[in-house]
Amino acid sequence: MHDTDSTSADRRSGAMRVSFPVPRALAIALGLVAAFALGWVLAIAVVTPPVGPSPLSIMVLPLEGQGGDPASDRLAEQLTEEVVTKLSRFSQVVVTERQEEKEVRYLLEGSVRRSGDTLRLEVELLRAGNRSSVWQEQYEKPLGDQSRLSTLVVGLIVSKMRSDVPRFTRKIPQGRTAHECVLEGREELGKVCAACNLRAHEWFTRAIETDSSHAPGYVWLGRTYYYGFTRNYPPVCGAGALDMAIEHYEQGIALDPAYGDAYAYLGIAEIRAMRFEDGMDHLRRASKLNPASAEIHYYLGNGYFWLGQHQRTLDEVEQALELDPDGPANWYMRIAWAHYFLRQYDMSLNALDRGFDRAPEFILLLNILIAVHAERGQLEQAREVVQRTLALHPHYSIAWVNDTSPFKHQADRDRFGEALRRAGVPEGVSRTEAPCAEVSTRTGRPRWLPSLEACAP
Repeated sequence: MHDTDSTSADRRSGAMRVSFPVPRALAIALGLVAAFALGWVLAIAVVTPPVGPSPLSIMVLPLEGQGGDPASDRLAEQLTEEVVTKLSRFSQVVVTERQEEKEVRYLLEGSVRRSGDTLRLEVELLRAGNRSSVWQEQYEKPLGDQSRLSTLVVGLIVSKMRSDVPRFTRKIPQGRTAHECVLEGREELGKVCAACNLRAHEWFTRAIETDSSHAPGYVWLGRTYYYGFTRNYPPVCGAGALDMAIEHYEQGIALDPAYGDAYAYLGIAEIRAMRFEDGMDHLRRASKLNPASAEIHYYLGNGYFWLGQHQRTLDEVEQALELDPDGPANWYMRIAWAHYFLRQYDMSLNALDRGFDRAPEFILLLNILIAVHAERGQLEQAREVVQRTLALHPHYSIAWVNDTSPFKHQADRDRFGEALRRAGVPEGVSRTEAPCAEVSTRTGRPRWLPSLEACAP
């Protein structure tokens, strides 16, 4: 690539040294300038994304009361207000009740009917441009479930918007807003690989450089350091990366004290640092700030897991999946691990199957599968999974599991570690002695994840 560019530049340079009479040279120079300017204008027209509404912008139309009775009208007003309030708690969502349709990407409309002690709700999420339907649902619940119902609806709205938003396909570093840089970085971060973590780190850094008061930029930059701790991803890995993650989460919270996701991420990071009470305080605060967030329910369940409260883990993660049925593989990983500790091995295997459907080579799913086989006395199958896991992740070991698993109770750590030993997982060395994941210059993938499709160029 560099050789080609150099050759082209040399040729252009050589052309400039040819002697022409002055008028002719001037005419050619002006022609070149004009052509360059026209090309630049056309390039801008082609590659600049069209100016339009924010990707997660929504106008909530007042829900209509059905039946002609004042009780239904009042209920419709209350539910509209609840939906608007709970949507507003998502930092990345722009929500309004009254605005020009062309200024938002989505519309929400629906109706409410009260019949005795029963609440009937119909809602539909529409694309504002052409009013095509994204999602619609009908509910019939007891009146006492009004608040829980609005929470469920809001969680599903956000989930459906996120999955419907078209991804950016043109990468233009200049001229992006901080919000757009964060969206780009989150897309990279979701690919789960070392090279993707590096690219995400660049996007989030650019977001902060663009707007030093943009709280999500700091929080998501903190996520790249968090994965440096949990996955040994560059640019910073090992124990020091966790401190950097916490520092950036706290900076994001200082800029936006109502940023629920930031408290959730900070809570899990504190638990990773074995500060369990502080971590759970942050997680509970996140849940209060944004009870409709599926991700926050997952992280709260994650916190309960490390405390050894496995049934509460299941309750929270299942609530997350109710709010977002398209949840990622790690949600099923947490369900599988909770069932493992409850000795519900068949249910653990069912959750693992759901996780593998989403991420066939996810290291933590394989980790649990090894232990489940060992507990069931299926040592041959367990050892086969160990070999598969080591092929993907040569640093996989009991030491690695211990370093990245903040069990509060030693009995949980011992039980899981003993199952891995029976399966033949090597003891290994502490993560502080293990190198960061290397990134292949050819594929852009970490060398110990050679078949991960997500990072293929």
